[in-house]
Amino acid sequence: MNSRPYILTCYHGLTKKIKIRTPEYDKNLKYERITHFEEFDLSFIELKDLSLLDLCQNLDIFYDYEKDQNYKLTGINPNMKQYNYKLKDGEYSLQKILMNYPKFPFLKFELESSVEEKQGLSGSFVINEDDHIFGFLSYEKNSYLYIIPCKIILRCIKEFIKYNKSNGICTIISDSKVVYSKVEDYYGLLLIDTFKINHNRNTSTNLNLLKNNDIIKKVGEKEFDKKGMIDNLPFETYIAMNYIIGDVIKLEIVRKKNDSYVISNIKLNTRPLKSILFINNDFGSYVSYQKFTFKRLTFDDIKKFNVIPEYIKKYIYKTPFRDDTNNYLIICITNNLILTKFNSKNVKSLDSLKELISSNSSNAINTLEMVNENNKNFKFDL
Repeated sequence: MNSRPYILTCYHGLTKKIKIRTPEYDKNLKYERITHFEEFDLSFIELKDLSLLDLCQNLDIFYDYEKDQNYKLTGINPNMKQYNYKLKDGEYSLQKILMNYPKFPFLKFELESSVEEKQGLSGSFVINEDDHIFGFLSYEKNSYLYIIPCKIILRCIKEFIKYNKSNGICTIISDSKVVYSKVEDYYGLLLIDTFKINHNRNTSTNLNLLKNNDIIKKVGEKEFDKKGMIDNLPFETYIAMNYIIGDVIKLEIVRKKNDSYVISNIKLNTRPLKSILFINNDFGSYVSYQKFTFKRLTFDDIKKFNVIPEYIKKYIYKTPFRDDTNNYLIICITNNLILTKFNSKNVKSLDSLKELISSNSSNAINTLEMVNENNKNFKFDL
């Protein structure tokens, strides 16, 4: 990728001290850096040594599982010997790698014969009769092996080639259910609660947003089946698998207007699921100051939105820089930092921030103080 060789392996199996060996060369390979796609239990290790390029030609990222094929698990054990185990009864299974994230389609297999020592098999690859690689072993559970399929690897490769890093997955957060229109003969997704999440880049606008009771009819050109699935995937999973940060999601929606329903086409900008830019509990609760935008974050927000970074959840209980009555703190949604002071004065609310901004001369240099997840302080002179 990007003219550099990479090793694909499982995220959970990596340690701080990594030694990469191959029997062909019998030496340690030096690596440049590691990029993690934790949501998929996948990591890319960038190598300094170019000699492995010829070993990576058989990865068939467009290959999909076929039941009438024979498959085997192959890899290299700690004694530098290659192993091959036959697999049986393969099927796709939706698995959740991280809490509060969508489920993803993993391949589930059984081993034909018993293998006493399964520890250390993670990262082994699965090949078909033509020796095409189409997945990597992630983990074993209840005697089943769960394989990261190439459709997931391809999604990560596309993002890495575009950004040279992992930005995290994106999806659309809502409470929804599948509905059927007898008149138009289609299945759609009724949004019971959108949580007023703003998916667009301009966080101060209420344009092109999903609303409660909207019905999503199409995602791009894709329609829903009677289970509310797209390509046999849940809606949230389909978005996460087919869109990366920076993409635009085109939706065809049905919205009630007066006593009739109107079809509209809207576009949503993809955002990282971890990003607090999703949080939009009140469209009016923003303060913009030069290049920064600030948002009030309440205890209710903390409880409602599982995607809020963990350090912000902890910080809200410990920091004194909040209004003791309303129990909220101010987040800079431009950079995901917590605002603590403006010109050395504590910021306890958006109103107090507005007052501090308006009380200073427009020509004066003002200092904003913020902290990150490690309680490291940052100062911005504006």
